[in-house]
Amino acid sequence: MKTYFLDTSALVKRYHQEVGTDIIDIILTKYGFDYALRTLDSLQLAAMESVGKEKVDGVVCTDARFCEINRLNGFHVINPKENGRIAGC
Repeated sequence: MKTYFLDTSALVKRYHQEVGTDIIDIILTKYGFDYALRTLDSLQLAAMESVGKEKVDGVVCTDARFCEINRLNGFHVINPKENGRIAGC
């Protein structure tokens, strides 16, 4: 899976036609909408990444989309809606 970080000057091109708009449209159409992060989700993911995957035993989350994003990023996800019980607890 490809990962792109768009700063606000690049993201504006999605809504204002200018040089580079066509490239941003391609990136967002191909990758951006399937796994788009909400603002707080991106902050949570960044915090978990800064701690390190090897130090995070599990991410407890009930948002199906954010669960999938966490799984794709290599985190062990515990979704109480799916799992019911946490091994070792």
